[in-house]
Amino acid sequence: MTDTDGPLAAKMNLALSRAELLAAMGCKEVLDGHGDARIEVLPPDPLARPSGRAKSARFAPWLQHWWRRQPLRDVAELSLPLVEHYGQAHPGRLVASGAGAGALLALVRPWRLLSAVTLAGVLFKTLASPGRRQAELRPSQL
Repeated sequence: MTDTDGPLAAKMNLALSRAELLAAMGCKEVLDGHGDARIEVLPPDPLARPSGRAKSARFAPWLQHWWRRQPLRDVAELSLPLVEHYGQAHPGRLVASGAGAGALLALVRPWRLLSAVTLAGVLFKTLASPGRRQAELRPSQL
């Protein structure tokens, strides 16, 4: 390795890494005529897919399908406006109550009260329910 390969390659890698980080944050580095650099915010691209977890993208259709069939979905959708309103009025209380509920679940561990066979049966019943699949395939007639 020559003397110019090491520092030049390191500087190029650093510049490429900086450009990738700025692009991920929605910015770009602009050089003006005097050799000074400034950072500008890029306008959002409406067609761009949000960056994120590539691994979770392949599970997204399965997860969406599961959520459409989930019985608690109706409860979540009905309570969303109430929770949003409460969160805007009292954000600290909402975060504290969520942390308290999580701590309570971690301490009580209600899932340990159920046996593995019971959990497997409930999971299988939820995933392989033929009545729900037929109802999803045919729209209900009023």
